[in-house]
Amino acid sequence: MVMNSGTLTDANNQIVPVYFMDRNSDPNKFLGDDYFIVPQQPLNVGMKYTARVIGTDTQGNQFDTTWTFTTLPAAGTLAPPAMRRSPRRRHER
Repeated sequence: MVMNSGTLTDANNQIVPVYFMDRNSDPNKFLGDDYFIVPQQPLNVGMKYTARVIGTDTQGNQFDTTWTFTTLPAAGTLAPPAMRRSPRRRHER
């Protein structure tokens, strides 16, 4: 697969700088119809992103695909699981 172009945008429709890797740019030549989009900086937590890739697969078929994903919230912002305590045992005298 060869990527002709692609974008990654955040929820505010701002372009996120990314590195693209496909079979032509893979220095190890492991990729066939696979590709990678790697952000150049860490993504913001809890934000929705939209990725779009336009290219040609190994069979010569052109494609234009778009998908969305949301990053996880910041660590420690999720409610912790309920803590269970063992009942204290009273020692009989």
